[in-house]
Amino acid sequence: MNIAVVDDHKLFAQMLKHTLERLMPQSHIVLYFGAEQFFTDSAIYDLVILDILLPGTINGIGVMEKAKQTDGGKTKYMLLTAVAELEMLKLAVRAGANAYLTKETSEDEFIEAITSVQAGNDDPYIQKALRQKLITNLLLAEDERPVSLLTKGEQEIVNFLCNGKTPKEIATEKNLSINTVNQYLKILKRKFKVHRTTEIVLFAIEQGLYKR
Repeated sequence: MNIAVVDDHKLFAQMLKHTLERLMPQSHIVLYFGAEQFFTDSAIYDLVILDILLPGTINGIGVMEKAKQTDGGKTKYMLLTAVAELEMLKLAVRAGANAYLTKETSEDEFIEAITSVQAGNDDPYIQKALRQKLITNLLLAEDERPVSLLTKGEQEIVNFLCNGKTPKEIATEKNLSINTVNQYLKILKRKFKVHRTTEIVLFAIEQGLYKR
């Protein structure tokens, strides 16, 4: 099995490579420390393991979306990240991720996720700790969700906007792609039932959602 690991945290990536070599001794593992380095290589992998928070203008979800355009449907994608926010999980699954795990996952669950991905299951593997949160979130109809129920990432975007930051500035400061920031803005507009970014700011201030 040919596996690519795309993660700018070199120590973590190297430790993950050693773990994969121990668990899957017949596999060939290649490390990439950023999206640009990954895309300079034309190799097609069986599995690509990606962090979400990558340096540059494109995050792990964007890397996956771009890679899917040329992989001929042969590659599976696992997001292994420190980001445990449900909205980011949803974005990853909608973009076609085959598995989503946080870096706090156990080795046993990591093995379980890889086994699920290798088996070609139609449903993506989602870390057990995130599943119940996701179920609870989905059981609440959109209109029934309290406006104050913002994820950590959504709250940070609201704070940035209320401090006068533009989406481009937010993307730079948060090390996210502009597409990811725009996805956050769409989610906030839907939750707040507004149509413009300026209305997000006004609504947040009126409702006491701006955390100074």
